[in-house]
Amino acid sequence: MKNLEIKDESIQSRDHTVEHWNIYDPVSVFYGRKELIKNIHSELDSNQRVVLTGLGGVGKTQTVAKFTQLYKDEYQKVFWIAADNLNKTMDEIIRYFGLGQYLPKDPSTEILVKLLLSKVCKVEEKTLIVLDDVTNLSSKDFKSFLRHVKDKLSLLMTSQLTDWEDLAVTNIKVPCFEEYESVGFLEGQIHHASAEDISTLVGHLQCYPLALHQAICYIRKLKIAVPSYIEQFEACRKSVLSMKIKSFSDYDKTLLTVWDMAFHKIKEESKNAILVLTMMGYMDNKRINKKTFTYLDNIDEIDVEEIVQLLGQYSLVNERNGFLEIHALVQKMLRYCVEEQNLVEDECPKKLVMDTIAGIFSFKKKDL
Repeated sequence: MKNLEIKDESIQSRDHTVEHWNIYDPVSVFYGRKELIKNIHSELDSNQRVVLTGLGGVGKTQTVAKFTQLYKDEYQKVFWIAADNLNKTMDEIIRYFGLGQYLPKDPSTEILVKLLLSKVCKVEEKTLIVLDDVTNLSSKDFKSFLRHVKDKLSLLMTSQLTDWEDLAVTNIKVPCFEEYESVGFLEGQIHHASAEDISTLVGHLQCYPLALHQAICYIRKLKIAVPSYIEQFEACRKSVLSMKIKSFSDYDKTLLTVWDMAFHKIKEESKNAILVLTMMGYMDNKRINKKTFTYLDNIDEIDVEEIVQLLGQYSLVNERNGFLEIHALVQKMLRYCVEEQNLVEDECPKKLVMDTIAGIFSFKKKDL
């Protein structure tokens, strides 16, 4: 292992005149959801507080990304916040707009919200906050945030949770694609495939948007025909179904199948890439610093860029604002594969993450 100092440059050298903060672009292959997006627009206008709910990977975040892409010009400010980093992100937003001098040490959610509303969001301005992936409705920070932003701005959230009745929030459920939508999605992205093969593939993937997207990326990356993909899927599916994984639903098993196929192709192509990917399975999925991996032996910055490019071709990671992101469901499947299938040899990704972070912290401490 190598010593390396990692600096967080995410808040430095930003253009403070920019009104929108951290908003996502939808994936290039985004498909459909037109009526859903119109419904979101209508409900936000009338209710101001809306949550999209549904299975993980059904496309909630991507739908919100498409909504903000289409309607961001209706708002003077749009802020995208990861719900699990609520206070930290509000702190960053306040500093981003050059208002860090107003922040006390260890500010509470209440103080952060009040500063956000009084110093960043002007009363006469139309503001939208996206709160992505709410996982705990009873947390003190979330309840305080929801209480203080009431009627002050528009709030659009995503969550797998369904019990929103007592929170005065409009709940819009995001379903899987209908069969005709799945067929249209695949036909628009995979050329020279028969209608029969497309229909068979849709049946195997059960109209799950995330599984459909992964199949498209795999087929494109390896330049294989749909029948070949179906054959590989069926073989991998048999292996997955033989596993004793009681906690996995049919949905989980379908995702495990498409990702397990990708994991093993990556392993064949680059052992360093599969090592880096499995390490990501144990890290903050929204904020992975690429430079962390240059701390490992035999991996430098050029290697990391090549690894990120490879993982991106399989749509397993995204790069945004200088950080890597990985879907929480991909992390779940990676951890399972590491623990049950020996996806990496002679290394423990979880221990490597802990040792790497400890090594970086130790290096920084010596430098103080």
